[in-house]
Amino acid sequence: MIRSAEKWTTSDALRLMVRPAAEYSARVARSRDSAWVHAISVPVLLVGLLGIVTSMATTGRVVASLVISQAVCWSFVPVLQFATGSMFIGSAPERPVTFSRAVELLFAAHGPWSLWLIVMGLLQTVSPSQDMAILSALIPTAWTGWMLLAYGRNVLGLSAQQARTRVLFHQATTMLLIVAYFELATRLSVRLIGAFQR
Repeated sequence: MIRSAEKWTTSDALRLMVRPAAEYSARVARSRDSAWVHAISVPVLLVGLLGIVTSMATTGRVVASLVISQAVCWSFVPVLQFATGSMFIGSAPERPVTFSRAVELLFAAHGPWSLWLIVMGLLQTVSPSQDMAILSALIPTAWTGWMLLAYGRNVLGLSAQQARTRVLFHQATTMLLIVAYFELATRLSVRLIGAFQR
């Protein structure tokens, strides 16, 4: 079997964010299999990004010890993404790629959220606002949903209706997990009630 060893660059990530259908088709054509080391490379980088962004947002600088501790604290995020992604991938048993390749290509769609994390991290150092962070999360949510539709069609081989249904379920599950986290961490419901009473 062919093992994917793609070296992704910033321009590859941007092309996928702008033209997901064409890019996913090209990537599937290049390789239908992937070594697990490649499949988990983006989740590992995501853990590092979370460590850097949260360190920067809380202290205004990047400190190695804080980056490491924050990365460990936030490592549950890619684990949950892997769990929801596995359900998405598993719902398409006739897919043209292996499970590991499907995981690799699914995590390649993290671009909008990575950009959001970087921008929010920078903005939190200047003007901290949880409300802005919560509202602005609608942008990467919608953008990722659009990319996942292309993923469903071009990577998992789903029909348009099947892709829409599965993406809706995947995104709803992801948003439920995000809301549950914010509720536990920041008492989101109390903040929303207060915002509506102003």
